[in-house]
Amino acid sequence: MSTSLTDFERFLLEAIIGVSLALAAASILMVGVLAIRRAARDRLRCAQADRNEELTQALNIVLFQKIENASDILPRLKKEDASPLVDALLMLLRNLSGPVLKKLTQIIESWGAEDIACAQALSARRGGRIEAIAVLSYLSSEKSLAVISRNLESRDSYIQLAAMRAAARRNATHLIPGIIERLKRSDDQNGRLLAGILYRFGAEISPFLSELAMSAESATVRAAALTALTYVSAPTVSVDLEACMKSPDVNIRATAVTLAGATHMESDAPFLSAVSDQSALVRARAASAIRTAEKRTLMDKLVELYSDPVWWVRYRACQALLGLGAEGKAILRSLSRIGGAESVLATEVLAEAERP
Repeated sequence: MSTSLTDFERFLLEAIIGVSLALAAASILMVGVLAIRRAARDRLRCAQADRNEELTQALNIVLFQKIENASDILPRLKKEDASPLVDALLMLLRNLSGPVLKKLTQIIESWGAEDIACAQALSARRGGRIEAIAVLSYLSSEKSLAVISRNLESRDSYIQLAAMRAAARRNATHLIPGIIERLKRSDDQNGRLLAGILYRFGAEISPFLSELAMSAESATVRAAALTALTYVSAPTVSVDLEACMKSPDVNIRATAVTLAGATHMESDAPFLSAVSDQSALVRARAASAIRTAEKRTLMDKLVELYSDPVWWVRYRACQALLGLGAEGKAILRSLSRIGGAESVLATEVLAEAERP
């Protein structure tokens, strides 16, 4: 049998060999390109680390030593310094306070670092933008605040959130309506985020939060305002919590009774309404609120909650009784002596409290 190849077979074999060699060459080239890129990235990373150390040392000298002319110590900044500069500034800003922090913010604004941070906050990748926004949150200029405001318009939710937190740090209350507009969707996660942002503005906006809790169209916004009021330690809260307890939204009812407890509300109405609420979340919050408000006159309601069909509600009722002093503890002990399955939870909570 002949072993000679036909012209077509010879052509096909040469084509296969040629393609194989081309693929091998392409693979080698790709490996070379990747190696070059990695080496370049490593060199850039090392250069940035060295620059970060240089900038940090210069800033520490200016901040903590008596220097007549800071410009003699601080190196001249370039656009390429954006990443190491922002990293160095953010590390210092987060760890300083008082006059030294104020001195650093003044240096940032006079040194030209503010301009670089503003540019970074508008044009870098996500991580770089978020860090730059955090730096701007410590400053006081209108320019930096305008950049924070522009980032509220970002389509990137992480950048938006960083801008919201920066606005709160700057106490930029005029930006609150825009923040609410972006987080008003009926979503539990959005509600928690909004409450956290509003809380950061502090007790000064308590009147606004009280109005928001009663008049906002969005249930998410109303619940977030009530939650923020719970944590801002406001001296007075002008919210009709009894009306809030009639809301069809479970989160509004749950946050309303929590706020009633946090403010030691004299009226028992919100607590009584919450104890008999159809939602287990609200009933559990009611138990905790009774404990927080030290409503010893409502301990009988906690005993009722001990028979609740939901274990978590029963557990909160036990915790509340335990937290109401000797009388509550005595009631809990009596519940532990009932016998059978009903006494198990009370016994466990008492044993847990007695552990060192």
